[in-house]
Amino acid sequence: MMIRIKAFAYACAFTALSGFLFYTSGSDLFKSLRIAMDGLTTEGRVVKVDRVSKINQPDNFYLVIQFTDHRGRTHRFKNRHPYSYLFAPEADDRVNVRYWRNDTRIATLATVWESFFGPLLSLLMAVFFSWMAVEEYKK
Repeated sequence: MMIRIKAFAYACAFTALSGFLFYTSGSDLFKSLRIAMDGLTTEGRVVKVDRVSKINQPDNFYLVIQFTDHRGRTHRFKNRHPYSYLFAPEADDRVNVRYWRNDTRIATLATVWESFFGPLLSLLMAVFFSWMAVEEYKK
């Protein structure tokens, strides 16, 4: 009886984790697809580089990027995936930005990792944790 409760608890945990990953990766992938289909590309400028240090882990870099849209308005955003650059750009470096023409709050760096590989990797992890939930519940 106790083993069955433990398996059920693990199945619930894996289900919750996979649900979270499905939601986050799905929304990232949806935004990326929307930008790919109806997005515009422009050049942006790195305004600020936020360095996040954690004990016993390599430093992560978040970029604050400023770009001008097709209407001449200036916007800023922070990149979503800090691990997208092996060597983070420095302040005042130029980067390519893709944004959705109807809502410039949906913007990303115009890199393949930032647009698709990150969300797809998360989606694969969600599938794995869903499989783990099923396997734990079968026990």
